[in-house]
Amino acid sequence: MRTMSLDLMERISKFIENYYSINGRSPSIREIADALQISVGCVAKYLAEMENRKLLINNGGSRGIMTIKMSKTNSQVSNLPVVGSIACGSPLLAEENIECYLPIPKEFLGNGEYFILQANGDSMINAGINDGDYVIIRKQETAEVGQIIVALIDN
Repeated sequence: MRTMSLDLMERISKFIENYYSINGRSPSIREIADALQISVGCVAKYLAEMENRKLLINNGGSRGIMTIKMSKTNSQVSNLPVVGSIACGSPLLAEENIECYLPIPKEFLGNGEYFILQANGDSMINAGINDGDYVIIRKQETAEVGQIIVALIDN
């Protein structure tokens, strides 16, 4: 059996980490093979060897691959979906389409379910929300006086 290339192991690790940071999920074996222009079988052998060497974790499934660096980072951040934009000024109809995920340190978040919207317009600049800013939203059914909210009323 040929010796496994440490350079290729490094390239595989970097691709997995970059793919995850862009897409919010790990790549499939086929995506790794296509990106690095090697065979699926070669990727599978390298992933198995990398797992044996404790360079990555494979939780099973087609997208269960994580580098050790990713597994340490994942325990410290939440990947919040960016689901669109919110009008700061004239109203827009709500439409939820996940555009990407942004990693946010868990220490910035409290309990609850969160998502991110991008601000459009400048009517919130006095509250420190500028056109193009990303705004972290916690889903909840009620609001208190003085809170800045995003509300969906009658669909």
